[in-house]
Amino acid sequence: MNALHLPRRRLLSGVTAATVALSGCADLDSDLEEPSTDDEPAAETELPDGAITEPAVRTLRFESTEPIVRHPEDDRRAETFFLTDAENATALSFGAEPDGTDAVRSFLDETTFESESVLVFQRPIGECYERRLEYVVADAEQFEFRFCRVMREATVDCDVSSEEGHATFLRVPVAYDERPAEFGGSEGSSCRYGDATARNSSEREETNDSLTDRGSETT
Repeated sequence: MNALHLPRRRLLSGVTAATVALSGCADLDSDLEEPSTDDEPAAETELPDGAITEPAVRTLRFESTEPIVRHPEDDRRAETFFLTDAENATALSFGAEPDGTDAVRSFLDETTFESESVLVFQRPIGECYERRLEYVVADAEQFEFRFCRVMREATVDCDVSSEEGHATFLRVPVAYDERPAEFGGSEGSSCRYGDATARNSSEREETNDSLTDRGSETT
């Protein structure tokens, strides 16, 4: 998908029914689906129109289930929000600094906010699982994404009854001048999109095996 060159804009904020309003920090948590706990077919399913299966992504894991990062203008510790300018990206507050924090800072520094935005998505996740992004659809009118969970390598020392903090930083080729008319996200207990998911995780899931992860409704 080609980048949409929209004017520079401010941080998205406030969610009402499946929409995102502008102003301050975009607290998008209320528009996200509860995680699926049912077994889902692993067979490949047709992707939505315009889906990006290999966007630029960075992840962090940490032993606490508290949010790993906090937007500098938000006092409510929103877990899901957009970063839409370099100033706020630079001022992003890291409550913890797990392995990979410097890589995330570099990732944000390399973002061209005149034509790109970064979604910060934080939810706890089980110690023995990893979260993979299956796709994102991002344009001027909508923002939709889907995660899935897979078991981590058998060599990872983990407790199936424990959770860790997890933060995903997802860069999309859209600089939002106004709110997308539609916003939504979901997470499944299995991955639906076959090779697309495998390609996505192999390069972009920079998993820190020694750290813990924080997942919530989409975990």
